[in-house]
Parts: sequence; C-alpha cells; structure tokens
Amino acid sequence: MKSWCAKLIDLDNTTAYLTNQTSKGLMKNLFLLALATCLVMVSCSKEEDGDTTVASCTDGILNQNETAIDCGGVCTACATCTDGIQNQGETGVDCGGPCTACANCVTCVSTIQGSNDLRYCESDFQSEADYNAAVIAAENSGRTCQ
Repeated sequence: MKSWCAKLIDLDNTTAYLTNQTSKGLMKNLFLLALATCLVMVSCSKEEDGDTTVASCTDGILNQNETAIDCGGVCTACATCTDGIQNQGETGVDCGGPCTACANCVTCVSTIQGSNDLRYCESDFQSEADYNAAVIAAENSGRTCQ
C-alpha cells in the first residue's frame, strides 16, 4: 500500500486532519475522496506490502488444481475408500466410517505350535451359518478367534 495511503487510513491522523480541515469544504471533500480511494486500494491490492495468501496444501482452500480441499493435484493424494490405508475415520482398511461397512471377520490364532492363524470373513461364505460353523470348528481345533 502506498505510504500516503497508510498515513491517511491511520485513525488518529485522519481525525486530526479532518478537525483542521472542517472549515475548508473543498479540501474536506478531496480528503474523503482520497480516503475512499485508499480503502479500495487496501481491499483490492495488498500485494505491495507482501500481504498475500500463498496457495498451499494446508491453506484449507480448494485451489491449485486440488481435487478436494488440500489434497490431490499438486498436493498428496486424497484419502479414499480404495487406497489400501486405514485413514479418514475408517474402522478397518478401506471400510467403516465414511466407507462401506466392514465385513464381519475374525482372526483365529493358533495355540498349537506349527499351525497357521486363520482369518474368516462372513462374506467368504455362502451363508452366515457356514461362517459360524467355520469359526466354531477353528475354535474347537485349539484356535482363539476374535
């Protein structure tokens, strides 16, 4: 902002100036016109003082070719329900929270040396009864399912 404009907008300076100029009608009108011009300059062009907002991936604004606020485009990829990462409030990897519900799954940990852990998901079976039977069978073989 021009230095004369900064001085003009200073409230103490403005009050003193107006007090001194009240008897001079033309000067008062010119002063008010100059003040209005300064206010427009301040609101439209803060670049002279370096008072600009630089677009960034953390500015909370959808800009610079971002596909969502502060992600995608030139920023890091946006979290999705298919990114293979548990993020954005998901309760499992790419499921729960804002994504589709997570499948009903359990991991059956073996307590027997040399036996593998098993993971059962209800969606892998023809019916809920088949799923429950598999989990019961795993537990009966010495595994703890959770």
